[in-house]
Amino acid sequence: MAARAFRRNHQALEPAVVDIFARVSFGASGAPTLDAANSKGISKIVRNGTGDYTVTFGITAQVDNYLKVLSVSHVWDQTVNSGAAPGSPAIYIKSSSGITTGTLRLLFNSAGTATDPTSGDVVLLRIALSNSSAG
Repeated sequence: MAARAFRRNHQALEPAVVDIFARVSFGASGAPTLDAANSKGISKIVRNGTGDYTVTFGITAQVDNYLKVLSVSHVWDQTVNSGAAPGSPAIYIKSSSGITTGTLRLLFNSAGTATDPTSGDVVLLRIALSNSSAG
């Protein structure tokens, strides 16, 4: 399980909920850049192929493992890309099987097709995770 100094003022019926937030901008060919100052708890995001990205939890030298994914939500920040619509507005969980080893794969999608975000797009992610096996 992740061993961080998590705040304890979160109330939920699910035990040990951890919310991880990220701000990711995209360059040419969908190259992601993680805004480290606004992405605590995520060490990196890499592009695997068209629309396919892997998020790694933790800090540079340490990977954080979690029990399961509770939810992923996102919003596109149009204030930074001249108000243009995002190139791949939908995001899906492609695979959560790596969550116990600290990774989550996301698929960016437009009209049913895996698509890289447009250069200049910025997405804000909220990933809710479980850090406990207690029922």
